[in-house]
Amino acid sequence: MISTNNFIFGRYIPGNAWIYKMNPIMKIILTFYFTLIVFLANNWISYAILWLLAIISIYFSGINIKTFFNGIKAILFIILITVIIQILFSVNGNVIFNYGPIKITNLGIKYGIFIFFRFTLIVIASTILTLSTKPLAIAYGIEKIMSPLNKLHFPVEVLSLMISIALRFVPTLIDEISSIIKAQKARGANFNNGNLIKRANAIASIFIPLFLVAMNHASDLGDAMVSRGYKSNVKRSQYHHYHINHIDWISCFTYLLFGVLIVFIRK
Repeated sequence: MISTNNFIFGRYIPGNAWIYKMNPIMKIILTFYFTLIVFLANNWISYAILWLLAIISIYFSGINIKTFFNGIKAILFIILITVIIQILFSVNGNVIFNYGPIKITNLGIKYGIFIFFRFTLIVIASTILTLSTKPLAIAYGIEKIMSPLNKLHFPVEVLSLMISIALRFVPTLIDEISSIIKAQKARGANFNNGNLIKRANAIASIFIPLFLVAMNHASDLGDAMVSRGYKSNVKRSQYHHYHINHIDWISCFTYLLFGVLIVFIRK
């Protein structure tokens, strides 16, 4: 079973690197923009360019690349399982391996690798956003980006708060999973040995207590918000005010340049 001790997705890590100095609004916009150009990539060269941009972004986040990938390997493992299923059951292309109902084709391998690249790059971009931006700053950015919807009486502030709370709960739940696994192992649960059914039953023993813990956390959070007089749809002032700076403009220009390259080399 993959360890959750170093899991960094959704976890804010204090720092003072280049990306930390960016406006949260710009970071959110560039994250969505990066996701868009990832879906535009359709050949090896375009994915190589995207990987270059991703590695540059990790470097400017101030996190060691090895530490970064160790922190998201649990998600990469899930993506890899999805890719393997795609490869094993793809029917398009020339068959290069055939065993019973399983047929592996050249296009199945190619598109499977592309799917792995695509989702891994999106996870990298999302992780960089969450590890370098405080949840309240993310909520601020989402609220400002979606502020035009206020004219349609859409609850933008409530939505941004929900997203920030959800992001904040990710590392909390990951820590709870680690604690539950240790408790289950102390009671004799075995997650690494036995047949598939036994392993599935062992893993299932994690989710029921995790669900109860999540409900307790949600209830406590709700009580805390009520006790502090929280009310939705009430105009609030901001403690922090963010401004666009030269780092934002340089980052924006760099991402736009890479996006233009992706569009030009599409087949």
